[in-house]
Amino acid sequence: MPDNKCPHQAFPLGEGLIEKGLLRCPWHGWDFCQPGGDSPDYDDGLETFELKIEGDTIYRGLEEVAPHEDKVTDVMAITMPSGV
Repeated sequence: MPDNKCPHQAFPLGEGLIEKGLLRCPWHGWDFCQPGGDSPDYDDGLETFELKIEGDTIYRGLEEVAPHEDKVTDVMAITMPSGV
């Protein structure tokens, strides 16, 4: 599922149409393949996300976040007495 923004100037692609199987930006006429987001005419493509549909609920996939590693400022915030 592509992001809802044209990479050219972030126009909302949800206002566009699907023509000949391609999502067309109504502002500039750029075409994007469904569901991959590639453009046959331009180097810019769309950021895409995996979707999972369960009943009436749609889940959007997110990139896995790296575990947080404490930095010096984290340790200072934990060990400082409050009110300082």
